[in-house]
Parts: sequence; structure tokens; C-alpha cells
Amino acid sequence: PKTSQARQRAFSEENMPFVVPETVKCGQCQKSVYAAEEVKACGGSFHKICFKCSDCKKPLDSTNVTAHQEKIYCKNCYAKNFGPGGFRGGSGGTAIHAVAENAPVPPVNAGNSSADALTQAGILAAQQAKAAEEQ
Repeated sequence: PKTSQARQRAFSEENMPFVVPETVKCGQCQKSVYAAEEVKACGGSFHKICFKCSDCKKPLDSTNVTAHQEKIYCKNCYAKNFGPGGFRGGSGGTAIHAVAENAPVPPVNAGNSSADALTQAGILAAQQAKAAEEQ
């Protein structure tokens, strides 16, 4: 009985010379990641085999990885899921929204680009069409 108590005291946590450090967890599978297999990106660590898009599962590298809400995506899936909508990334329908909300249209200035002038002209035409419908 005396030896077992002495042994318990000798191997208690406070007498242990070595403390096992916390290991880093993979951002995808939540298992331990060791230095030999670690890929660091977007503020997290990942296994090499886990470093793939959360959506399409395509392998990622430092040039095409993007993070959103603690998940990693390739640039294509990120743009598809979280990017701006509309034609070629445009906001789409801004002239219609401006007319629907009766937003004032700023005057066309000579210093504005031709694209700005065309947009403003389109908004004015839409407002005039709406006014004609109401009459």
C-alpha cells in the first residue's frame, strides 16, 4: 500500500516534467494537425489533404483560396456563392430600383464619363415612361 501511494504522488500532474502541448486543429476535419502536414491559410491550419474547397472539393493553394465564415473556398465558388449578383458581377437593375424608389437623378455633368451619362439618361427615360403610364 505504501508503494502505490508513493507511486501516485510521483506520477501526479504537478510532478510531471513534460506537459503535452495543445495541438492545432484542422479547420476542415477538426483533427490534430502536425507540422509536417500543416498548411496555414486564412488564419487557420489545415491538413494538406483537407485543404480543398468546401463547395466543389477542388484542391486549393495560396493563390486561389478565400475564406467565408470559417470555411475555405476556391475563388470561383466564393464568387458564385457570396459575390455580387447580376450580369458580369454588376449589381443589376439599379436603374429600375432608382425609378421604383423615386430616387432623384443627379444632373448630367460634362465631366462625367459617357457610361455615367448613359446610365443617367436611362434612368431619366425610365422615369418619363413611368410618368406617362400613370397619366
